[in-house]
Amino acid sequence: MVAKKDSKDKIIKTIVDVMLGHRGLDGKDGFSPWAHKIMVVCDPSGKRKPCIADDDQVITLLTVEGVASEILAYIDSNHTDYLVDHDLATKIVKTYLLRATPIEDVSLTREINEPGYCYHRQPYNMLQWEITEEEMQGTCELFHEWLGRVKHNKQAVVHWLGSLFVPQATNQQYLVLKGEGMDGKGALLNCLADFFGPTFASTFGEKVKGDRWTTSTLNKRVVAFPDAQNLAFLNSEVFKSITGGNPVPYRFLYQEEFSAPSEAFFIVCTNEDVDVTGMKSDRRRRIYAEMESARTQVKDYQQNLKDEAQIFFSYCRQQYLKNCEIGMPIPVDDSVEDNLEADSWDQFDLFFEDHLTNRPEGSMPRADLYHMFINNCDRRNMMFKRFKYYLRKKWGAEEKRIDGIWRIKGVRRRLEKGTVTLVKQ
Repeated sequence: MVAKKDSKDKIIKTIVDVMLGHRGLDGKDGFSPWAHKIMVVCDPSGKRKPCIADDDQVITLLTVEGVASEILAYIDSNHTDYLVDHDLATKIVKTYLLRATPIEDVSLTREINEPGYCYHRQPYNMLQWEITEEEMQGTCELFHEWLGRVKHNKQAVVHWLGSLFVPQATNQQYLVLKGEGMDGKGALLNCLADFFGPTFASTFGEKVKGDRWTTSTLNKRVVAFPDAQNLAFLNSEVFKSITGGNPVPYRFLYQEEFSAPSEAFFIVCTNEDVDVTGMKSDRRRRIYAEMESARTQVKDYQQNLKDEAQIFFSYCRQQYLKNCEIGMPIPVDDSVEDNLEADSWDQFDLFFEDHLTNRPEGSMPRADLYHMFINNCDRRNMMFKRFKYYLRKKWGAEEKRIDGIWRIKGVRRRLEKGTVTLVKQ
């Protein structure tokens, strides 16, 4: 260990100067040059992090531990009279992070020849000349066939895919692709992963419940759920916050928590039914499409689809810019959501048929209906809230306060068979 505090300070200043390039440039001052420049980038919380950049200005994040190990290796090979332990090497790294000038204007992705730093440089540029639908069909045979098997919201799917390639587009809507398999959902994800590289990630619905799941979305452009089994997570608080543009917490291991909005766009591939709440906010956030399975198998399908991706994705981008307003929701077919709601009401329909009847002039206490519902249908408060929405949407029943009691107006308890109603004379 170095005996004196000022000796430690001197070592820290000397090595930091070498890392900054102030010493060791020509070797005449007794120091060899630093092997490769350590750069600094600020995360969304403003915390400085070390990184390196290649010749294409693509940056790779480093850990403090990793830089500290490089410092120890530099000390061992250049100045054996400097006694530096792990703690002192870590202090050198932290001092360097404070003194170095951070990189500005770092994008998630950039095109091949676009100047500036980024986390990923795209493998090909978006085509700038106008691509008509006929030209897309003629040059993208497989993607055209893939698109032809999309039922519901076909144009919205095109526009959503196109928005991925517009840096200013917002992630306020997620895409759900439902299919039974052999329909090209996975092939599409592979094309997106090929384009977005390390800014593409796959995850699973059950992980959303974890307190560190949001960290997997940081510095990502596209996050895919390749085989989602339970779609209730789409209505979770954290998922709604991300697609609502609100700051969400990031909890990296051994690091201080911070909050920031996520830039990630989400695509959910599944063969399960969506969890329909009936809330307007959930309808606005979802673009839902079903896919039919391919009738025939194509040899080298994945590679041939990737060969078409540049033209198809360029076409999608052009369609998004032409038909949608950046920052506003992509238009969808409202009848699709209406049908999803109706299809999710089977349980409520059975309960209504067994226990209730529609009477526009009648009403019943909300508390009575609640106890009847939890005892005969579902004990979750969330489901009772959805049931009240069902009553309002399908039967026109309204929740009103009458004579100081909350009542559901428009429904009555169904009389049991054999029950006689006495009419007062």
